[in-house]
Amino acid sequence: MELQEKIATNTWDSIDDFLAVLGEMRGGKWSWMKNTKCKYVTLRVDMRDGGCIIKDRDGNRIDPKDLEYQFELPNDGGNATERSEGRVDRNVRHGG
Repeated sequence: MELQEKIATNTWDSIDDFLAVLGEMRGGKWSWMKNTKCKYVTLRVDMRDGGCIIKDRDGNRIDPKDLEYQFELPNDGGNATERSEGRVDRNVRHGG
């Protein structure tokens, strides 16, 4: 189902779709740099059935597919480094 149809019919996504992306992110295989609107997201979860709505930094609803294409960190270019355990070192100084 396309996002506009989900919005029109008040259909929520499954929390499992978001958790799959979260797992990839924790494993160092996801990068917000490919879509800066997804650097910060808002997640609303219905605890009764696991339905969720994901919104981008501007408060617009997005589809879990909007997060999936961002897998695999790009060459770091001085902006981030991967630690041996696959996490991104958030203390690395950004160029600029």
